[in-house]
Amino acid sequence: MAPPESNDPPRAVAPPGLERWLAARLSRYTLLGLLLPWLGVGLRHWAAGAGFAPAGDPDLMRWNYAAWGWTVFHLSICVAMATGCWVVMVMKGPPRSADSYPPDGRHSPLKKGPDRPS
Repeated sequence: MAPPESNDPPRAVAPPGLERWLAARLSRYTLLGLLLPWLGVGLRHWAAGAGFAPAGDPDLMRWNYAAWGWTVFHLSICVAMATGCWVVMVMKGPPRSADSYPPDGRHSPLKKGPDRPS
C-alpha cells in the first residue's frame, strides 16, 4: 500500500552542527591516538632488541611511562569531548523548521494607526 500523498511543502532541515561532526569522528580519533604511541614504543623495543638503537632498561621504561601518560591524557580529552558533544546535542534537540507561511492576524503598531509614537 502506497503512503498517502502530502501537499505540505518540503521542510528545510538545518545542516548538522560541529558537535555532530566531532561525535561522528571521535571513535576514529580515539583509536588513532591510542595506537600511535604504543606503536612507537613497540618500534623502540624492537630497535633496541635488534641492535639498531641499543638502549638500557631505564630508557625503555621511560618510553613505556610516556606512552601510558599519553594514553591517560588522550582518553580524558576524548571523554571530555564526547561529553561536551552529547550535552550540546541534547540541549539543541532534533532539527526542526518553522512553518512556511506567515502567521495571520498580527500587525505591528509602529507601522500603522493614528496612535503610533512619533
